[in-house]
Amino acid sequence: MSVQFSRGCPFNCEFCDIIEIFGRVRGPVFLVDDNFIGNKVAARKMLARLATWGETQAFPFDFFTEASVNLADDDSLIRGMVAAGFSSVFLGIETPSREALLETQKRQNTHLDLAQAVEKLVSAGLEVMAGFIVGFDADDETIFERQERFISRSPISMAMVGILTALPSTQLWRRLAAEGRLLSDSHGDAAYRPNFQTRLPVATVVSGYARLLAALYEPRAYFRRALRSLELQRDLPARRHRRSVWFSVAAVARSIWRQGLRGRYRRAYWGFLIRAARTSPRHVARAMALAIHAEHFIRYTFEDILPRLDAAADAPAPLPAGPLVQIRRRERASMKSQAAPPV
Repeated sequence: MSVQFSRGCPFNCEFCDIIEIFGRVRGPVFLVDDNFIGNKVAARKMLARLATWGETQAFPFDFFTEASVNLADDDSLIRGMVAAGFSSVFLGIETPSREALLETQKRQNTHLDLAQAVEKLVSAGLEVMAGFIVGFDADDETIFERQERFISRSPISMAMVGILTALPSTQLWRRLAAEGRLLSDSHGDAAYRPNFQTRLPVATVVSGYARLLAALYEPRAYFRRALRSLELQRDLPARRHRRSVWFSVAAVARSIWRQGLRGRYRRAYWGFLIRAARTSPRHVARAMALAIHAEHFIRYTFEDILPRLDAAADAPAPLPAGPLVQIRRRERASMKSQAAPPV
């Protein structure tokens, strides 16, 4: 197990790319726990010490992590994360479909109101990023509209939606292999056609997914969600971590030039910033960061993902993998056993 507690380097070695990629100053730190609150007792102990350390060091880091949605049930843990300097958390919400959640054994998401859980976390000071999935067996043709409705009403500006893919060695992989529904090994791209035979026609899944992404990352839709998150935090103090002045000035200047003056969605950009300054004046810096994030999500959606989905819709579907999958698994196991050192 690896632990990293800092990033960047203060020195200036000519050949080194670390200072170019990560810089010389401290900033956001992602705690890469698969579920930060998987062991709540340990998390509480660590958060208490981290908060004490942050107070003595003027909070040099902006922490974020990922956790299960039941974080919203634990008020003391939420307060502990905010006090320790956490500003955001990634949640695996997956779907508003209770049927799909039960089918996939994600029962922990059925024990609370997902929309209320997100609003509670955001209101407490934790911006929510979230993952969503379409293509479950329980999904019907209404799922794309249901996903859009749920996400659009939420304060989740960064909603990361993907098509279900079967990853090797997972329960899903084994079930689909037994049912003869696997089409290929996982390509690792959740923004492409599924690698198994879906219950819905694959063309329906791909086209519905494309419509969903286009609706979520239409600029005004993105900025509405971002503004909602700021409105929920309007009475909270500004984030404790501060970036360097020169870094902030340079980032704002680039954003205004690329998005505010030359961008195709400049009207939505300025409308968002003006409304954010009026409704959440304490969080203008955060509003600027959300506006900058928009450039990535909007361009990536419309310039990369949607064209690839158009191409995928026209491509012939692969044949079911059937026994080939089992053969490949046996070959991998054989290779591993041959590569293993002698005991």
